[in-house]
Amino acid sequence: MPDSSEANSGMSKDNCKIFLIVVSGLAGMALPGAGGAALMSPMMAAAPGALEDPATVLLLITVITFPITLILGVAIAWILFARQNYNWAWRVSLLPTLNLGLGAIALTWIAISNHIAQ
Repeated sequence: MPDSSEANSGMSKDNCKIFLIVVSGLAGMALPGAGGAALMSPMMAAAPGALEDPATVLLLITVITFPITLILGVAIAWILFARQNYNWAWRVSLLPTLNLGLGAIALTWIAISNHIAQ
């Protein structure tokens, strides 16, 4: 029988299942837009000197990898859920937020560098 500290340390099966259902729905709704953005992302690299700017390269990488991260994050989270590893399942399902955060940092970096350049 687990200690009370072990029993309260992780997410319960029901809460994890509800969380993963919500995350899966959000990922499913975001996937068409993310895929379209990834297909159009080579246009970011088409401008002269665009690949020499590290902020643009970071943004390009985050846009291209976002659909992949969405699919893998949700799929691996459900695999972990099936293996009853609920604590890691909800954490892995949040993997796409890494792309969103890095994309926001890249956009802020680009905006600041453009403002300074003017």
